[in-house]
Amino acid sequence: NDFKEYPITNMATETSNETEHFMNAELECLLQIHQEREMEIILDSPPFEGCSRVWDSLLCWPPTLPGIAAIMPCFPELNGIRYDTS
Repeated sequence: NDFKEYPITNMATETSNETEHFMNAELECLLQIHQEREMEIILDSPPFEGCSRVWDSLLCWPPTLPGIAAIMPCFPELNGIRYDTS
C-alpha cells in the first residue's frame, strides 16, 4: 500500500505559523518605514535619495543608495517548498 496519510492539523498549524511569521515580519517592516519617515520629519532632513525601505509581501528591503543593488537572502521554506539558502 503506497497510500500515505498526512495529518491535516499539522499542515494547518504549519500554515498558521508561516502566516504568523510573515504577518510579524510585515508589521515590523511597516513600523520601521513609519519610524524612518517620522525621523525625516522631526529632523527636517532632505528626502532619502535612492530607494526607500519597502515591504514586497515576503521581504523587507532596506533603504538603498542609487547605483547599489540590494540583495536579500532566500528563506529556507515558503508554502511547504524548501529553498537552497547556500
